[in-house]
Amino acid sequence: MHIQSVGDYETTFQHDGSPVDFWTDFDVEYSTQPTATYKIMIFQNGDSVGEVVCDPFDVGTQLMEREAEVRGTVKESYLGLMHCETDLPEGELTLAVNFDVEGRMTVFRADLVLKIRED
Repeated sequence: MHIQSVGDYETTFQHDGSPVDFWTDFDVEYSTQPTATYKIMIFQNGDSVGEVVCDPFDVGTQLMEREAEVRGTVKESYLGLMHCETDLPEGELTLAVNFDVEGRMTVFRADLVLKIRED
């Protein structure tokens, strides 16, 4: 799901019931680290079937990581596996996502990526 600013986003997809991981493709800059969240509401046939909140700064595995500080401004970019999880049922699902930031941060990219979990 392509996200470039604070706001509400929605996507619908067919899910096979496999466990998924929530990743962020994150590219931002800030002077003082803000807080950021993805509030993800999961719907099936119009009914709420779950909710999870993910923090793009709270990641385990990071790929393509870059971080630099220039004159007090931090520039940070990575593809990261977030420490959040929930089960997704099989079938057609709609994800309603609210991306929010508290503090000042320039968002170049804050894409939400669901990947089938590799055991």
